Amino acid sequence: MENDTDVLRRVAYDVADSYRAGNLSHLTRPEWRLTWKNLTEEVKRRCPGFSKPEYDKALNDGFTDSR
Repeated sequence: MENDTDVLRRVAYDVADSYRAGNLSHLTRPEWRLTWKNLTEEVKRRCPGFSKPEYDKALNDGFTDSR
């Protein structure tokens, strides 16, 4: 059974993988920090209830793991 943290990790991985595949290009902005903000907001939209640092870490890990 998945716990909430496992769901967050899976969602963040999916967002990172989708972004790399070009499926979330509409979230891209000229500055990476704005793109990052949009991507973390996408993770938050898909998996609410966590703190900003938790979203940041999960997305960072998602990018690392989805290489």
